[in-house]
Amino acid sequence: MTKASPATSATDPGSQTDAARTTGATETPKGSPSARPRVSTRRVVVVGILVSLFLAGVVSFYASTHPDGLAFVAGEKGFLHSAGAHASDGSPFAGYSTRGVENARLSRGLAGVVGATLVFVLAGGLFLVVRRRDQRDTAGDTAGGAAGGAAGDSPSDGDG
Repeated sequence: MTKASPATSATDPGSQTDAARTTGATETPKGSPSARPRVSTRRVVVVGILVSLFLAGVVSFYASTHPDGLAFVAGEKGFLHSAGAHASDGSPFAGYSTRGVENARLSRGLAGVVGATLVFVLAGGLFLVVRRRDQRDTAGDTAGGAAGGAAGDSPSDGDG
């Protein structure tokens, strides 16, 4: 009598695949109530960006009006008056506001949205550059492995 291994037994509902056994994961039948639908990465990123833009544009108006830590300590220690002009004082978004916009709420919200958008663009661009480089490295390894045959078959291995 032959014994079926748990990894290949299709009739045993409690059986796990080799991958599931090594990672500790269990397979859940698709119709069971505990099966959760997968959330796409794109949806998570879009929701995260929308929440960030909302926080930057709306909630930023309610941020503290007290000076930040460095300005507070400088005032407490008595050297705040020695501070000079900052290099970005003439920029369109200096002082957490937008130059030319008179409404304080809109000015601060617009500065927050533009700042958050700039961070998203820079981070997204960096992500794409790193991802493309990783895909090229992986594609080069795969193509080299497929073209070169099995290990030890290459003439550059030294056994000639």
